[in-house]
Amino acid sequence: MEKKERVLIRFRPEIYECFELEAAYEGLRVGTIANRLLISEIKKVARVGKGHCVVSGSEEDMAIPEGKKQDYYVLPASRDVIEYLPEQTGKRGGKPINKQVTFYLTEEQLEILKAVVRIQDIRKSMDCGEIVTYRFAVLGLLLNNEALNRKQTVIR
Repeated sequence: MEKKERVLIRFRPEIYECFELEAAYEGLRVGTIANRLLISEIKKVARVGKGHCVVSGSEEDMAIPEGKKQDYYVLPASRDVIEYLPEQTGKRGGKPINKQVTFYLTEEQLEILKAVVRIQDIRKSMDCGEIVTYRFAVLGLLLNNEALNRKQTVIR
């Protein structure tokens, strides 16, 4: 059996609820559904190739020839990803409102996730060229999945 790396990510209640709904519908656990959805999106990136993965609204996105959009994987814009990041609003000692999911990824899947981090180029995800968090990349991929279409709008 291939060795898998663990990646732990916290999600806002609006995102976690989508996992719960899908899990209830399929009769599976939340973690199983979340892993399945992420791996599905990673496979889509692998299918088109890292060179055809762009961020919505970027110069690369705007340069995609008419009729060729299906040959690309378009990640949500950074502002859209950041909007759904969990807030640090829990009180000390209080129960956290943001629930955590553990993802289990193969080395190949992790390499694709690293490429997505670099493509997104969100300042807080890297430090001196080293990846410090996958949360932006994981959330960006999951926001593209149809299972998350039922998510509520974030009210601040």
